[in-house]
Amino acid sequence: MIGANKFTDFSLKALLNTAVDLCLLRIGPQDLPASPILFLLCTLLNLLVGVLAVVGTQIELPLAFIESLFAVTLMLGTLYLALKLRRRLNRFTQTATALMLSGLLLDCLALPLLAWNHQDESGESMLLLMILMFWGILVIGHIIRHAFETPLNVGISLALLYTLFSWFLAALFFPVTV
Repeated sequence: MIGANKFTDFSLKALLNTAVDLCLLRIGPQDLPASPILFLLCTLLNLLVGVLAVVGTQIELPLAFIESLFAVTLMLGTLYLALKLRRRLNRFTQTATALMLSGLLLDCLALPLLAWNHQDESGESMLLLMILMFWGILVIGHIIRHAFETPLNVGISLALLYTLFSWFLAALFFPVTV
């Protein structure tokens, strides 16, 4: 795991292990270093994987980049505003890093499922994507629970509300044309 006090342990293996531990709810955002460099790296990687996920749905690269940038900005902006309102802004870097890192892992897991679903639209691929989506909501809820010191069910409820809100905005600004 990436040590909170020693950024020298940073490696791809440590990053992957930390992402897995976050997604399995073994650690929370407080277990990550408050490193702007790690936050920036996770955000850029999340943005890149988001572009790859959106490009796979027959959207041109520039629009895919804008859509992915919108999603990342919305998440980080919402987190910033919520932490500021709750007077916990000092938790932003670790919480944002946790969200970006866990999102990165889950999005990487979704890429082959999206390709499979795009290729033959099977029920199995849709089921696995839905399971991954619910797992993602659980992970976001877990991270919110730690950042805001709320019960897990409140964190999951907030994560679900955020997810629905972000889908609504994405559909509003980036309508799918068939």
